[in-house]
Amino acid sequence: MKKQLFVSFFARKALTKKTGMVPIYCRVRYNDTTVQFYTQMDVLYINWDSKRTRVRGNSKKALNLELETIRIDIIKKYELII
Repeated sequence: MKKQLFVSFFARKALTKKTGMVPIYCRVRYNDTTVQFYTQMDVLYINWDSKRTRVRGNSKKALNLELETIRIDIIKKYELII
C-alpha cells in the first residue's frame, strides 16, 4: 500500500472576522490521519481561490509565497522522516 502525503490550504469562512478577513488553515493528510492548523495569515474571502487554494491577484504574491513555503517545509520534513 502506497502512503501519500497531501498538503492543502483552505479559508474558514465560518470564522470571518469583523474586518471581513478569514483565516487560512493548512490541512495535512497522511493515510487516514488528518491534521489542520492556522497559518497565522488572513485574507479577504472574495480574494480566496478555493480551486487553486491560493490568494487571487498580483498584489497577493507574498501571501502565496508564504503558503508555498509552508507546503515545501512540510514535505521536506516528511522526506527526512522517511
